[in-house]
Amino acid sequence: MKRNNNKNANQKRTRQLQERQARHNNPSTANDILVEFNAVGRMKGLTHSSGRRQVQGITIDDARARLLDDGIFMKPTDDGGWMIESSLVDVPALVPNHHPMELFARKHQQAYGADKPLFNYEFLTKCLNLKQGEKRPTVTFTFILDADLNLKSYSVDRTVFENLKQCNDNDIVRELAKGDPDVQRWMDLGHRLHEKRTKEMAQVCNNLAVNDNIQPTSAPHFPPHPGYEGTDLVHEIMRMTNLAAAEYFVDNKLPAPFKQAQGFFKVLHASTDFNFDLECNNIALDVIDTIVRTAPPYAKISSPMQKYRDFLGLKILTRHLDGKTLQVADAKDVERLTTTFNKATTKQDHTTQPGWHTIWVEHRAGQGASPHQAMERDLTTDIGALRKECKDRGWKMPKLAERLLLVNGVDIVMVALKCNEAEDGKKIAWAAHYDAATALNMAAKRMTRQIQPSPAPAPQGPKP
Repeated sequence: MKRNNNKNANQKRTRQLQERQARHNNPSTANDILVEFNAVGRMKGLTHSSGRRQVQGITIDDARARLLDDGIFMKPTDDGGWMIESSLVDVPALVPNHHPMELFARKHQQAYGADKPLFNYEFLTKCLNLKQGEKRPTVTFTFILDADLNLKSYSVDRTVFENLKQCNDNDIVRELAKGDPDVQRWMDLGHRLHEKRTKEMAQVCNNLAVNDNIQPTSAPHFPPHPGYEGTDLVHEIMRMTNLAAAEYFVDNKLPAPFKQAQGFFKVLHASTDFNFDLECNNIALDVIDTIVRTAPPYAKISSPMQKYRDFLGLKILTRHLDGKTLQVADAKDVERLTTTFNKATTKQDHTTQPGWHTIWVEHRAGQGASPHQAMERDLTTDIGALRKECKDRGWKMPKLAERLLLVNGVDIVMVALKCNEAEDGKKIAWAAHYDAATALNMAAKRMTRQIQPSPAPAPQGPKP
């Protein structure tokens, strides 16, 4: 009986080994790939005796996050600016070149969502997860900002990151309630970075309109997103990291999976004139397209555990840091990836087509009158002055259409006005700003200038 039991156990182990080898040869999940190299030993060698610079910081992720792939550290400088370190887990340092894990990630990079790692989960957990109290191999971008948060310089090198604290937005909220001065300064930094980027984007939008020297009529306050202060800070620092990576690729003439700036819009208010709204949609897309075309290149490398393109970009960057040449297979993969994931960002928006009429009717049915009625009746505002001008001429109030433009993570409100009773039968004026009231008043001021012709020069008498 004992002999038969041993025989059955041996057969079971053999069958399990065969099944495991079959999954390895034809994997359906990342965990099917065997980690046959000494990953833990390799990790210890990189973190203890590789001569990498030692850095420290914190991680801020969702409370449910199981894998942490980026860490940050912020320190005020003597001139009122900031030194920011952004550390990304150095996945390419531990994944052997063209290992089955990398080949699997390349094959399945479109089939998996951002919350599913493309590499063996146990391997990531033991060797790369930036959990608290552990040292892990990383790539660190160091930014030096001046007092106005303008970038003075940046550098990038391979490092060893030690996570001092693992927290999430709930932890941040509790620390803010306690009055922790460091946490408050960090959150203020994230808030200021977002505010600066939004203002710069709004200025780009304003410059696309008529250059009539109209200044914004307000400088609104940017309240933080309650409960998301930590997420906002990480988002801004990761944007800086990806932009710096793109600059590194360009300066060193390296191919990279550049991501086109994305933008789209939402309809906030539809007028009573379908053709005007259709024209407004085209204006919105033109504004977005112009911003996208003039935006600096953007290369994603900040999610090297979850996205293959980020892993590939980081691999090319770190090989260059080490003085190694670019591999032909990686360069071809960059071209393929860039073409694939940028196709989705260049599709024609359906709201520029006549078929949008059905959606337009739904918007009209679901909204009331102008969302800015109180301001229109205030004669001290530009829109109030325009209303009075139209009333004095016996004209109807110009039609109003409002759109929310979303470009590179920034919300911009665009307001368009149309006056059918103007001298030439139709006049349209628009403006874009991060504040809806300012956009409305700027558009109103432009409309007023259009319908009020410049006064004719005074006749000159005969010369003496």
